[in-house]
Amino acid sequence: MPSPEITIEHVLPENPSDNWPEFNDVAAAAEVYRIGNITLLEEGLNCEAGNHTYEVKAPSYRAAP
Repeated sequence: MPSPEITIEHVLPENPSDNWPEFNDVAAAAEVYRIGNITLLEEGLNCEAGNHTYEVKAPSYRAAP
């Protein structure tokens, strides 16, 4: 069985939407590429996580093997 494609997931998205009001453009740019903001996820779970809030993304993180 082939391994799933692994991708880099940004907890705070690279392009945060209105779901992340506590981060203006400057604050987001300062945080988005920090090591604590990334995790590895299977491609499908990463797609599911999208630009949603952390609360919405958390189940995708827990589903990762």
